[in-house]
Amino acid sequence: MSFSNSDEVYGEILLPEQMYSHFSKLWRRGVSILGGMLCAYSRCVSDWKDMFKFW
Repeated sequence: MSFSNSDEVYGEILLPEQMYSHFSKLWRRGVSILGGMLCAYSRCVSDWKDMFKFW
């Protein structure tokens, strides 16, 4: 979700498609604080790779 202070309008921000993996054995995602800013993250683990992405 987003909120514009100037327009006082709510909106939606979609996560990048790369944050999702349909071929992984372990797929976790969530939100956290990084450097004082809100971020979304995903971690995908498969037989051949371990990938961590944040946005």
